[in-house]
Amino acid sequence: ELVYSPRHDGKTGTLHIFTPKIKNNSDKILFFVHGGAWGSGTPALYISIAHFFLLKNVIFSKVVVLGYEVYPEADIEQQTDSVASALSCLTGNVVLMGHSSGAHIALLAMVRLAQWRVSPSTIPDQVCDRSRA
Repeated sequence: ELVYSPRHDGKTGTLHIFTPKIKNNSDKILFFVHGGAWGSGTPALYISIAHFFLLKNVIFSKVVVLGYEVYPEADIEQQTDSVASALSCLTGNVVLMGHSSGAHIALLAMVRLAQWRVSPSTIPDQVCDRSRA
């Protein structure tokens, strides 16, 4: 797990990181954002995605499944900021994927990162707690 912050509510979020049993030489990371119509869904519903890609030994060194705060606890702007913050914690070649509303938020997060003009190497240290990575 990798802890990241800030979320809109001041709490930290957690990235669920899965690695293959058989190590590969890939530097690609699959970053998956769950669906759920912006108001439901959890990462637990999509753990099978991580297992599928890792069992098939597809070209990923890691699969990261992210949860975000759902509506009404967070609006679309807050959800986007949360996903963008988490994305900025990752280094390497990231392949971004989402299901339904998760795909929408993933796209908005990429736009948000461009707006912030941030790369993973320049994100402030307090956003990512790499000691738990």
